[in-house]
Amino acid sequence: MIALNIRLAGKPAFGKLLNPFSGFYHLGENTNNLHIPEDIIAEGLAEEVTVYFDERRIPHIFAQNEKDLYFAQGYIVASLRLWQMEFQVLAAEGRISELLGAGDNNQFINFDIQQRRIGLKYGAEQKLALIESDPFSKEIMESFANGVNAYMASLKNKDLPIEYQLIGYKPEPWNAYKTALLLMNMSNVLTSTEYDIEHSNFAIKYGKELFDSLFRNYDDVIDPIFPTPADGWQSTLAIDSSFKLGTLPRNDSNIEDLGALYTKNDVQIGSNNWAIDGEKTSSGYPMLANDPHLKLSFPSVWIEMHLNTPDLNTYGVVFPGAPGIIIGFNDYIGWGVTNAGRDVKDWYSIEFKDDGKDYYKWKDDWKATTKIYEAFKVKGGETVYDTIIHTHLGPVVYENFPTQDGQKNFALQWMAHRGSKEYQTFYELNRAKNYDDYIAALSHYSCPAQNFIFASVDGDIAIRQQGEFPVLESEEGIFFLDGSKKEAWSEFIPFEDIPTMKNPQRHFVSSANQHVADTSYPYFTHGVFEYYRNRVINEELSQMYDADIDDFKALHFNEFNLMAAEALPIMLSYLEIETLDNHGKEIFETLSSWDYTNNSSSKAATYFQLFHENYYTLLWDEFVEPEVPGGWDPFQWKDGWKAPNEYQTFRLLADSIDHRFIDNEATEKIETSKDLLNLAFHQTLEDLMHLDELAWGKYKNTLIEHLAMIPAFSTNIDVGGNYKIVNATGKYHGPSWRMILDFDGGKIKGYGVYPGGQSGNPGSKFYDNLVNEWANGNYHELINSSDASVYQNIQYQTVRLKKP
Repeated sequence: MIALNIRLAGKPAFGKLLNPFSGFYHLGENTNNLHIPEDIIAEGLAEEVTVYFDERRIPHIFAQNEKDLYFAQGYIVASLRLWQMEFQVLAAEGRISELLGAGDNNQFINFDIQQRRIGLKYGAEQKLALIESDPFSKEIMESFANGVNAYMASLKNKDLPIEYQLIGYKPEPWNAYKTALLLMNMSNVLTSTEYDIEHSNFAIKYGKELFDSLFRNYDDVIDPIFPTPADGWQSTLAIDSSFKLGTLPRNDSNIEDLGALYTKNDVQIGSNNWAIDGEKTSSGYPMLANDPHLKLSFPSVWIEMHLNTPDLNTYGVVFPGAPGIIIGFNDYIGWGVTNAGRDVKDWYSIEFKDDGKDYYKWKDDWKATTKIYEAFKVKGGETVYDTIIHTHLGPVVYENFPTQDGQKNFALQWMAHRGSKEYQTFYELNRAKNYDDYIAALSHYSCPAQNFIFASVDGDIAIRQQGEFPVLESEEGIFFLDGSKKEAWSEFIPFEDIPTMKNPQRHFVSSANQHVADTSYPYFTHGVFEYYRNRVINEELSQMYDADIDDFKALHFNEFNLMAAEALPIMLSYLEIETLDNHGKEIFETLSSWDYTNNSSSKAATYFQLFHENYYTLLWDEFVEPEVPGGWDPFQWKDGWKAPNEYQTFRLLADSIDHRFIDNEATEKIETSKDLLNLAFHQTLEDLMHLDELAWGKYKNTLIEHLAMIPAFSTNIDVGGNYKIVNATGKYHGPSWRMILDFDGGKIKGYGVYPGGQSGNPGSKFYDNLVNEWANGNYHELINSSDASVYQNIQYQTVRLKKP
């Protein structure tokens, strides 16, 4: 799920790869044999469990009861991805320096401190308390953990995954706390695109009026997930819409060194999902599609799996380290998810009474802090200690932090810090039989907020944005708040007021990380949202009739660049064509005749990418760092700042909005938009002279990277698509799992593929065997029969887990 956002310092012990007794070639998966025996004696099983591995190494697990099922799932997941599942939770807990040392400039120590300070460990402890208090949940988690530990107990040192040998450590026993850390890791990835402090710095320096002008939501084109109902939105709470944010302080001085915020997880993370009812399909039955966009990595984010008991038959993908199916289907329903993008993190300035930080200001008094003392073991170094101060709002993440309004202490209130039972949602979805079961399953889900799409053999389609959302006053959470005046969240949007849509008259439901609703929705919402993919998907679905699997595949691979279609004609209209040489005119003509499709062979797609990056960087040069040499993503924010997004930027240009930033700080001249666009175009021509590859796929050179960023275990691929395109395959991110479900005849047929392979062992042919199939759009049938004899005909190997 997570790769480190930092590079490994030093060189791993690659010599161990060549050791014939314990290295790369010892790991038997590069042959046709599994790395587990066919007959396994396992303490704790009530009855025998049979696992059929098919030719793609998908495990079809047949158990007679749930406890044995989750034991077997834990065993099999560990056998495929032991290092991955443990490495991710150690990173979440803030223990990387324990494995890798301090790192250059203490990068690993700083990473670990960040993880603890933002509260991943703290939130996991709250989740664990809920698990421990519920005997049913505790039994499931213990069964899964027992299976993982049974596999680990079967290993000798020479059998450990190669990463343990390269880095030099051994796995620890698995438990429910580690699964809770995995869920916190997921929450952190999907809720990290908030900019309260950066927005505050901007508004304090330049004024809120300019902030409102440049950072508009553009509600006229957002095409939200949920259209306004014919009878309007209903609210069960009395909402005070008269509240307005108090006056922000002003300080227009140039402060050289604003605080460096912790690295946020990638804003490019997103997803698509949609479903159409029988009115739009050739079969007369629903169809559903999902493709969650995450960082492309080895081992792959997901493991594909089939779980079966006499009372359960479900198929899909799982997170390595958690029981159950996360995205998939059973005999009755199918479901998928996209990230809601809602901001569920708020920052508060905290005033301490004295240097001891034993008390902080709360209303007209002083309130006692709680201190948590953390120790960080450092490989090859001394233990590092940190004191994390907790307030009623949450942990103090930043202390004496430089802002445009002076030094501040910032506490974080985050929905993921609250105990919640997301795993219960997936447990119930695995067993759901209809729409009512689907809604009941979602009632347990809190964070990170997701758009859950649904279809059933009954012919229903639906979508619901599910999460726990505090009731916010207007504009609350856009800027940092005064912690001495704010209560902790206590009132939340009622379950019945969270937008849900079932069987709409337009005959489709969809989401692509856009706004949940327009401004008529009675509750204040804000976050980081999509403006392009959603409009392309909805336009395609509105015109789709007699649809079949091929139509859904084509939409998954739709590479139309709506951002370019809307922005490029305006950008080109500003160019002084007469000043261009022959090469410049050739590039201009290529862009002018482009069909706005980012297919892998398109040179125009590369030209536009460079042109818009150069324009954006020149326009917002006050906030954007120059591109790091050898980098690809150009928008590296200067400490403490963030500029408007691409959609806001191009709307400002289209609407001819004049503002103070239409200027290049590097010159004495006061530039116009025309000046900047001509400068950007000439810079693009210069950039092209230094490129060896102009075709889009080769220029983009999409990277699927090993979680520990080991180059030998990573690969690059030549594919089309890009961020903000339906086929959202960018440089580092993309569709981590493409799934299509066809409910033809009231029986669900699934098709899917993901960019990787089932095995976490780089020496296995199943490590990356699906990458080219994913890139080329070759989906596999997802066979979820309850009849075990089906798998005896297509099996790769049969494994039996037996009680003593």
